[in-house]
Amino acid sequence: MKVNGRWAYLYRAVDSRGRTVDFYLSSRRNSKAAYRFLGKILNNVKKWQIPRFINTDKAPAYGRALALLKREGRCPSDVEHRQIKYRNNVIECDHGKLKRIIGATLDLNP
Repeated sequence: MKVNGRWAYLYRAVDSRGRTVDFYLSSRRNSKAAYRFLGKILNNVKKWQIPRFINTDKAPAYGRALALLKREGRCPSDVEHRQIKYRNNVIECDHGKLKRIIGATLDLNP
């Protein structure tokens, strides 16, 4: 998506009910951005909120970022990373609505 005429990538975390937990806009879609986003989320959750699994698309950056977070002890080693396409549908279906909401304030162009 474009924000103020520049390409930006939206990272978004939702809970099991599809509610947005947090988001992160980045100018790049790489391991560093995924690491920042996932680290931010894991730092802000309470111990009882730590997910049992994390669903993502098939971008390899997520796997590298999660592996690094686990090595550093910032992500529990038993958190499962799932890259199954249909499990990511909650986010994919909701992007249109989110773009309309954000677009009004950030001059967003899909």
